[in-house]
Amino acid sequence: MIKKYLFSENRGLRLSENFTLSEFVCADKNDEVLVSDELIALLQRVRDHFGKPVIITSAYRTASHNKKVGGTSKSYHLTGEAADFVVSGISPARVGYYLDKLGASGIGVYLSSGFVHLDVRSKGKWRGLISSGKEENLSEYFPTLYKGKRGNSVRLLQTLLNVDADGIFGNQTREAVKKYQRENDLDVDAYVGPLTWSALLDS
Repeated sequence: MIKKYLFSENRGLRLSENFTLSEFVCADKNDEVLVSDELIALLQRVRDHFGKPVIITSAYRTASHNKKVGGTSKSYHLTGEAADFVVSGISPARVGYYLDKLGASGIGVYLSSGFVHLDVRSKGKWRGLISSGKEENLSEYFPTLYKGKRGNSVRLLQTLLNVDADGIFGNQTREAVKKYQRENDLDVDAYVGPLTWSALLDS
């Protein structure tokens, strides 16, 4: 359910154990605030799971502010159903992986900017990996990767392995994958499937 508040009448209102209304006010300081209960519940689960502060960087947006920041005309921020955030000390990849396991409907992992987008759209799913302004939409959030693969999924992998994130699964990435698999008692085949992803992102 989406709820409408006037911030001037609800200063200090606690929406859940760790979130207050002030965190969801539009950056243009508009008094009206829209917030989805489902969004708050998911954010609280993220906070509980990682045990770290969740810093909201963008939540509800008025139409004028959404246009100013380059948001799409159908942005879920406009209806209070989306939030961009950072979990202190936790990579956006790990947060996205956790949300994916929860079955959240809209998830975007912004590799370069270091934040996560979460929305609670009622129809369909979105899984996005965004790096340096280039968006890759995925039917499967963490696809099987191997030598020769390219794209933001590879960049995400390279970021987790601390190798040059050029988006190309070449020899350097292959050797880094094999080293990681060897050190973590995984099959050393240089294929990044569910078990390797899980080890990388659950650690």
